[in-house]
Amino acid sequence: MFLITIGGIFVAASVFIGRAFDRQIRGEAEALKARISNTLNLLVKDVREKIEPETTDPVVVRAIRDNEPTPLYTKMEDNILEILEYGDENGSIVASKGEPIRRGEEDSEALERAQSSTQATIRLRTSQKRATIEVTLPMKSKPLGFVTGGYFLGDRLGLALKDQILHPIFLREGDRLVPLNPPADGISKVEWDSLLTVEGFQKRDLGGNIHTVNRFPPLENMSVPVELIIGYSHQNEFAFRRELMLILMISGGVGLVVVYVVSYVIGIQMTKPINRLAAGAAEIASGNLDHRITVQTQDEIGQLTQQFNQMAMELQVSQEKRLAAERVAAWRDVARGIAHEIKNPLFPIQLSVQNLQKAYSKSRFVDASAQAGPTIFDEIFDECTETVIEEVTRLQRMVDEFHQFARMPAPEKKPSDLNQIVRQTINLYAESAPQVTVETALGSSQCNVSVDPEQISQMLGNLIKNAIEAMPDGGALRVSTKLEAGRKVQIEIQDTGIGMSSEMRENLFTPYYTTKVAGTGLGMAIVQRIVTDHDGEISIDSTQGVGTRIRIELPIVKREDADGT
Repeated sequence: MFLITIGGIFVAASVFIGRAFDRQIRGEAEALKARISNTLNLLVKDVREKIEPETTDPVVVRAIRDNEPTPLYTKMEDNILEILEYGDENGSIVASKGEPIRRGEEDSEALERAQSSTQATIRLRTSQKRATIEVTLPMKSKPLGFVTGGYFLGDRLGLALKDQILHPIFLREGDRLVPLNPPADGISKVEWDSLLTVEGFQKRDLGGNIHTVNRFPPLENMSVPVELIIGYSHQNEFAFRRELMLILMISGGVGLVVVYVVSYVIGIQMTKPINRLAAGAAEIASGNLDHRITVQTQDEIGQLTQQFNQMAMELQVSQEKRLAAERVAAWRDVARGIAHEIKNPLFPIQLSVQNLQKAYSKSRFVDASAQAGPTIFDEIFDECTETVIEEVTRLQRMVDEFHQFARMPAPEKKPSDLNQIVRQTINLYAESAPQVTVETALGSSQCNVSVDPEQISQMLGNLIKNAIEAMPDGGALRVSTKLEAGRKVQIEIQDTGIGMSSEMRENLFTPYYTTKVAGTGLGMAIVQRIVTDHDGEISIDSTQGVGTRIRIELPIVKREDADGT
C-alpha cells in the first residue's frame, strides 16, 4: 500500500511538473518573442537614424537626380549599414551597397513605399537567400526618390541572442536555416528538416533531447519567407524528474523502514495490553479474583481493560456472596442441629430446678419452728439454684437465636419508606442510652425501597445496639440516609466508640465469632444475611479509638413498583 502511494505521488507529481514546464515554456516563448521584437525595433531605429540625414543631403539629391553614383559610393564607404541603396523617382537603383550590387535594377516596392508615405517603412527581404531588415525613407525634395538602409537579420539577431545557451534558435531564410546561438550550432543539419514543418508548439528530438519547437515570424504582417524557429529544451524538466524520482526512491526506502519500525512499535504497544488482558484472564481462571489490570489509556483497549476489571470485581462479589450463602447455609444446618440437641433437655432441667426450689421451701417452712434460721447449706443451695436457672435462661435465649438464624424466612419485600423505618428503630433504642447523643440526617421523603420492613428494622436494631454498646462512656451516634445516583439508597451508621481491630473486621460476619462476654456471635451474621437477601451491599470502616462507620446500599423502588403496577 505504501509503495502504491509513492507511485501515485510520482505520477501526480510528473503530471504536475509536465504542466508546469509547459506553462513555463509558453511564458518563455512570449518573453523571447518580446525580446526579439524589441531587438528589431532597436535595429529599425538605428537604421532610420543613419539614413534620415541622407534624405536632405544636397549631394545625395544631385547624385540621384543626375544619376551619378560616384558621390553616393563615397558616402557609402563612411556608413556602417550593411544594406544601403539610393533610388530615383522611377524606382531605378542609382547606387547600392551590399551583396549583390543592384545598380540599375528596378525596386518598385521601395518606390511604392516612398510615394505612399512620408514616414519610414519597414520590410524583411531575402537577398541571395540572406534575410535583411530594411527601412525605406522618401527624399525630402523633388525629384522624389528614396533611400533604403538595413542589416543582415541573421548576424544582428545572432549577436543579440548569443546569451541564450539552453534553447536552440534558428532563422529561416527562404528554404534554409541559420543557427543563431550555440545550442543551435549543436543540432545536426539532418534534424533541421523536421523543424520546417512545425505548426504551433510541437515536440521534437533535437540533439538527443526533447524540445518543444515553435515557429513564428519576426515581424507581424510580413508575407516574406523569413521566420524564427525556437526549440525550448526539456533538459531541466527531465533533470527535475530524475531528482524527484531519486527523492521519492530515497523517501520510499526510508518510509518503508519508518513504517516497519512504527508498525513494530505500534504492534508491541497494541499487544502489550492484550497480553496483560490474557495474563489477567489466566489469573482470574486460576482463582485469583483480586487481580486487577492497571488502565493506562482511554482508547478501546483501555475501555476493554476497565470492563475486564469490572467483570473481575463483579465475579469476586458474586463469589463472595455465594460463599457467604454457603457459609450461612452450613451454619444454618449446624444451628438447627444444635438447637435440636440443646432445646430438648432444657425444659426438664428448668422444671426440675423449680420443683426442687418448691420442695425445699416447704421443708424449710415445716422445720421453721425447730431452727432459728437458715443454715449455710441453705444459702449455698439458694445461690446455686438461682445460678442454674439464670444459665438455663441464657441457654434458652441462645437456642432461640440459633433457631431464628436457622429458620430466617425469605424477605417479603414491599415498597416502604426507609426514613420511617429508621426513625422508628432509633426511637426504640435512644431512650435506653441517655449517655449517647443521637443525630439523624435523613434524605428525601421520596426515599422508597423495596424491603421487608421487619427484617430491615431488625438489621438496624442490631447495628444501633452494637454502636451504643461500643460507647459505654457516652459519645455521638449519627444515622443518615441519601439517594445514590438515582439507583440506590444509602444508609450510614457512624459512632465515636472504641472501634474495631483488623481481626474483628475480618471475622465480623463469621457466625459465632464474638468479643462480648454474653454475645452469641450471630448478630452481624444476621445483618449480612438480611442485606444479601435484599440485593444490597454492606461495607465497614473502623479505626480503634476513633469509631466505626457502617454503610449499607439498597436498590430503590422503580416508579411502577411504587405505584403498585
